[in-house]
Amino acid sequence: MKVTMDMTTDKMINAVTINICSKNDGLDTTASLMKLMEEVGELSAAHLNKLNLANKSASSSPNVLEEAVDVLICAVDYLFKEGADVYTINNMIAQKTQKWITKIENVESQRDS
Repeated sequence: MKVTMDMTTDKMINAVTINICSKNDGLDTTASLMKLMEEVGELSAAHLNKLNLANKSASSSPNVLEEAVDVLICAVDYLFKEGADVYTINNMIAQKTQKWITKIENVESQRDS
């Protein structure tokens, strides 16, 4: 399987490419979830390293961006394996973002009153 993505023209997260990889990586939903959890652990270790709080035996570099992107990719992979499609994911992101916006607006209005 050859999957390519033109990084010069496609600056947004390419969910289509992630979906193709998800269908062809040979992992089931449980393995995908375990991989997601592993990546969250690596993100945590990178953040601790960045703060100079990492365990002395930790070998993680403090590349928080790289680890956070790994978490994002694994989360989207898991959603595809659970049967979600791009439109469902996008709609849920819109709903959750609106909920977040509403929460921020409520905090701001309480602060202003």
